[in-house]
Amino acid sequence: MKLKRMKSSKFMGIIISLIIVSTSASSQEITGNFEEMWPILEQPWYFSKPYDVASDGKGYIYVVNESNSLIQKFTTDGNFVTQWGREGSEDGAFMIPHGIAADTRGYVYVADTGNHRIQKFTANGDFVLQWGKEGSGEVEFDRPYGITVDRDEYIYVADTYNHRIQKFEIDGEFVNQWGQKGDEHGEFKYPYGIAADSKGNVYVVDTNNCRIQKFDKDGIFLIKWGQEGDKDGEFKYPYSITVDKNEDVYVTDQENHRIQKFDKDGNFLCKWGEEGNSDESFDDPRGIAADSKGYIYVADILSQRIQKFTSDGQFMIKWGSGAFNSPNGIAIDSQGYIYVADTENHRIQKFSPNWELKEQWDGNGEKKFYPQGIAIDIEDNVYVVDRESKSVQKLGSNGESEEWKGTVFQSPYGITIDSNGSVYVTDQADQTAPLDNCVWKFSKDGNYEAKFGIGLLDVPYGVAVDSNGYIYVTDASHRVHKLRPDGEHEYSWGKEGSEDGDFYLPRGIAIDSQDHVYIADTQNNRVQVFDSDGNFLGKWGEIGNNPGQMNYPHNLGIFKSEHDTYVYITDTNNHRVQMFKKLTSHSNNKAIIVAGGGPYPGNNLWNATQMCANFAYRTLTYQGFSKKNIAYLTSDTDLDLDGNGISDDAEIATNENFSSVLTDWASGANDLILYLVDHGGKDVFLMNETETLSASQLNTWLDIVQETISGKVILIYDACNSGSFLSSLTFPGQGGRIIITSAHPGQQAHFLNQGMISFSDYFWTHTFNGRDIHDSFYLTKEAIHEAVGTQTPLLSGNVPVSGVYIGNGTQIHWQNPVIKTASYNPETNILHAEAEDQDGISRVWAVIIPPDYSKKLSDNPVIDLPSVDLMPVADKPGRYEAAYSGLNMEAYQIAIYANDRIGNTATPKLITVSEDNMLKSRAIIVAGGFLWPGIEYNAKLAYDALIFQGYTDDDIYFMSPAPLSTNWGRESTLANLANLRDDAIGKWAAQDTRDVLLYLVGSGGKETFHISDTEILSAQNLDNWLDDLQDKMPGKVTVVYDADYSGSFLPLLAPPEGKERILISGTSGDHQALFLSEGVISFSNFFWKGVRNGINVRDAFLNAWNAIFFFSSETSQDRMPRLDDTGNGIGNESSDGQLAMTYTIGAGIRLAGDNPLVSSVSSEEDLNGKTSAIIWVVITPPDFADPVSALPTLILDKRENDRYEGTYKNFYASGTYKVAVYVMDTEGNVSPCKKTSIYYQSAGSEIHPD
Repeated sequence: MKLKRMKSSKFMGIIISLIIVSTSASSQEITGNFEEMWPILEQPWYFSKPYDVASDGKGYIYVVNESNSLIQKFTTDGNFVTQWGREGSEDGAFMIPHGIAADTRGYVYVADTGNHRIQKFTANGDFVLQWGKEGSGEVEFDRPYGITVDRDEYIYVADTYNHRIQKFEIDGEFVNQWGQKGDEHGEFKYPYGIAADSKGNVYVVDTNNCRIQKFDKDGIFLIKWGQEGDKDGEFKYPYSITVDKNEDVYVTDQENHRIQKFDKDGNFLCKWGEEGNSDESFDDPRGIAADSKGYIYVADILSQRIQKFTSDGQFMIKWGSGAFNSPNGIAIDSQGYIYVADTENHRIQKFSPNWELKEQWDGNGEKKFYPQGIAIDIEDNVYVVDRESKSVQKLGSNGESEEWKGTVFQSPYGITIDSNGSVYVTDQADQTAPLDNCVWKFSKDGNYEAKFGIGLLDVPYGVAVDSNGYIYVTDASHRVHKLRPDGEHEYSWGKEGSEDGDFYLPRGIAIDSQDHVYIADTQNNRVQVFDSDGNFLGKWGEIGNNPGQMNYPHNLGIFKSEHDTYVYITDTNNHRVQMFKKLTSHSNNKAIIVAGGGPYPGNNLWNATQMCANFAYRTLTYQGFSKKNIAYLTSDTDLDLDGNGISDDAEIATNENFSSVLTDWASGANDLILYLVDHGGKDVFLMNETETLSASQLNTWLDIVQETISGKVILIYDACNSGSFLSSLTFPGQGGRIIITSAHPGQQAHFLNQGMISFSDYFWTHTFNGRDIHDSFYLTKEAIHEAVGTQTPLLSGNVPVSGVYIGNGTQIHWQNPVIKTASYNPETNILHAEAEDQDGISRVWAVIIPPDYSKKLSDNPVIDLPSVDLMPVADKPGRYEAAYSGLNMEAYQIAIYANDRIGNTATPKLITVSEDNMLKSRAIIVAGGFLWPGIEYNAKLAYDALIFQGYTDDDIYFMSPAPLSTNWGRESTLANLANLRDDAIGKWAAQDTRDVLLYLVGSGGKETFHISDTEILSAQNLDNWLDDLQDKMPGKVTVVYDADYSGSFLPLLAPPEGKERILISGTSGDHQALFLSEGVISFSNFFWKGVRNGINVRDAFLNAWNAIFFFSSETSQDRMPRLDDTGNGIGNESSDGQLAMTYTIGAGIRLAGDNPLVSSVSSEEDLNGKTSAIIWVVITPPDFADPVSALPTLILDKRENDRYEGTYKNFYASGTYKVAVYVMDTEGNVSPCKKTSIYYQSAGSEIHPD
């Protein structure tokens, strides 16, 4: 949208061919106000040939749409997050894309089939790189379809029309290839799908050979299975393949319309599916993916949907437009019952006025039923045009049906009935007999009476009759013809175009009790209204899939209630029916959505922010807000929320734009809705990476706009500390203001389960369902309290909130799912729940709330807690179970949730688990060596991180060679070999222990650690002690060692056979460690910040690795930190990280964990001889070899406008000085570094950071 004030429309007269018809506007324009639609979709599940689907390591689902060249990203529950793509050949554009895959580092790869290339993106859709062109050489493709990423981060591409597989590194560098056209081992005929298992083996769908081939990572043939057929283990053009976490293999058996499951050796396990459009059926299944939780997602392309199953084929939910497949005709009987010709599903469906399905009719002709037009007489008999059998079928009010015999139609289409019961049918002739295009008239019993329009009609579509017996016909000539009751031509109006009164292939037509004529202007994607003389009265609609928008509307039905007239429209290509209320004025309510923050590095809240903001937008459109009445500010400005093919729905989130839409664009509104979501602090909201919005500034702008609006301002603000805004948002002297915040001042906001368990999601769900503000707020408050107990939403206002709605207040009569029972058995580690819902359960899961959780909160939003999905139990409907062995502390609470298949979430049921004999997680911290206070700083950081993540003092054994500072609040044990060997590892760590963490920090040497001034720990001795320990405990040992040459420990600490061990070193075995700024700039600092923020061990390692990468050599990474979890003692191999990725230290309280940001620094500069510069904090001289603890650092002074400066004068050697810029916030979070450099010769000049 453009940031400008909306202008009122003006209509001008035009001249129509044949007869001059005035189209000057009446004093009041007729419009249609969106009321409701069916099926009701909380999420925009509108797909356009979804060919493939993929899951990333964080549980997000990606869908490739072939027809509109679009990639869509959803949560595991189907909540829309973002999208990208368009048709074309430039970077980020696609030409018939088909395959998609995601790696574990946050990148997405797309097989851009028609462009013969691979494109790589971030998980937010930002283009990274592309490789490939059309051809048959290396790094050339001929229509690549399948793509996958293996455990070692290699990319495999099914180069389909070259009949081969190509293997690449993640930057597109060619590795090798194998295959040629044929049917021998290792040969292919059009390989489409490809997948890799956790061992590095590669599975290829050899489509036209109807088989699966399995290879090792180098392309060496291993086994094959399958042949053409429909028996178990046979295929009919298999298409795609995936491998789950248990190494089981799933194949989409395309023309058998089923999924087959095998073990890794090709042994058949089970199957599900058949041809059709019902749940668990498929109409051309293509892509398939398995997520980390064990769910299977299938792209069912001709049904335009994604289906989700358990690993044994139990149906969970479908994401799709729902109940119809290209609906066409529609009619409403005298009682308000709605009849829909569900054309491509070959049936008529009858619904109650509340859209409850009452009956279904599949026709009774000899041929396949293909219903087109539908009409109802005054006795509520239903007449249907069956285009396939070229007949009219009559369904009586008593349910009996009959087919009219003896009538010969060429190709019947539209139908209507006049007040006398006469039936009119439009008939479309083929090109050889154009004069047969006509309108037939019959008695209600099917007796022929007349034939009209011969020679006049081009290709007739819709037909309607007014109260005076005049007949109106829509025609492919882009006109409407009006015929007299005797069939003679009265006049015509319209021409091809998109102006008022123009048409582009109009189809449906209907007439209301005032003889107003409604036209489905099909390819203009709108409805136009005229009087009976063809004078233009109004219009509504535009291309898109938002409520109120249309995609190829075909037919209309009119229903007159006691007070209002309603227009029903079959929105054919959106596969739905929409209902509008006839009005003569537009609503002028407006809404502003601000998705703050943005996708800057470290904003782990961004996915949840996007999801919540998009859902708010969806809710507002469903409750009657048009696109032009919503201003959406976000960093994700490429959004196409309404599916119109144009990124015109959002503007960039800045304070300037926010001020503009709030004080200018929103001026003059009736009611104004304002929604802010992302990070917040005391009296501030994070607008974007570099800007904050203060509460006082917001209040100033609200006061300005409130002077211009006639109704209320309603503010919904979801962020940490959001309640701190209340004291600043004073109420104006006149006008209503309602302020809703998700948390008290000083409280965290929660965005658990990818944002689904959040204030925003609950509140907008209730609003979507048509509840007033009072109920939406208090039901949300109750749910949030039940969920976490540490977040208290607030509501304040100077007007009542009962009976106040956001938008139409259209009520949906949905019931939330109910969790009947829930329990946990600590002896078997089994969670159990029973849940039910009339719409079906799509998911049941448990969120684990650690002990003393309320005492561990900070200013960062909580984005996750440990969770596990409960799967349906076979042959026990409504029962769900899961094994969970992660309870290692006393007094847990477990919250059990359930979702139904239409998006409602149950009130959680809480279980309290208090067991004294649980196995513990224990930690040993050894601070040794000589680099005090940097060593103590990092030891304290590790201690605090463990305490925050649920460890108690009794779970932590702390050793140091010197007394601790006074800010610890505890004492340490003297660090010596005997205490470490005999007590900490030999005795204490082995008692009732599940897993152990050992953190060594201080001074080191080759294969040694200085535990004190006088004692040295050898790597070999430590390995022996740990081996003995792991003989006494069931779980894993994690060793984090940060000291000089710490990488030399890895080869000697390999675990015993059958045991798991994660080994991490702060540097290599040949280099010194980094402890700058008293330990703040160190591997340990960044690693333990990651642990405190709840990320898994691998990601904490990678975050720390990236944070200190600046200090590595530009040509070598030898000095960088190491991780080994494969047991071979090498570290940083492509296979390392798989175990660490599944392990989180402590309770797993996942914070958004945002670090402060350096917005900009001075650019690279030449000093030209001067010896001082105003720069940032860490300076690396040109003769620097290994980082130690004393690189030059500089503390900057704050000036104004968040600008910091300092002067450094000690440039002593010619060459390039690397400059790393860091910022620490009040909680000790350290920013990723910003980089610049200074070249010094013998003189120079100053530079100034921005």
